[in-house]
Amino acid sequence: MSQITTAPPRDIPLGNLRDIPARMSIPVAGRLIAGLSRAKSYELHQRGEFPAPVQRIGARFYVRGADVLRALGFDPEAVLLGSRTATPAPADDAELSEG
Repeated sequence: MSQITTAPPRDIPLGNLRDIPARMSIPVAGRLIAGLSRAKSYELHQRGEFPAPVQRIGARFYVRGADVLRALGFDPEAVLLGSRTATPAPADDAELSEG
C-alpha cells in the first residue's frame, strides 16, 4: 500500500476552509488532500486506497467536502461554525499506532 501525505498543494489556497464545496469530484478531492494527479486519484479509488470516502451518486463518484476536511485533519463542524482558529484535529491513538 502506498503512503499518502495529506498536505494541500501550494497552488490551492485553503485560507477560507468554508469555501470547500459540499461535494467534489475524485480528482479535485485528491488534489486538495494530497496534491494527487487525476490519474493517481482514480487509481487509488479503484484500489480502494483513496484517502477519503467516495460516494456514488447515479453514474458519478463524489467526495464530500466534510470528508476532505477530515482527511486534511480539520474538524468539519468547527469549520462550518465559523471558527477562525480552525486547526487540524489531534490524531487518534489508533492512527498513531498504524503509521
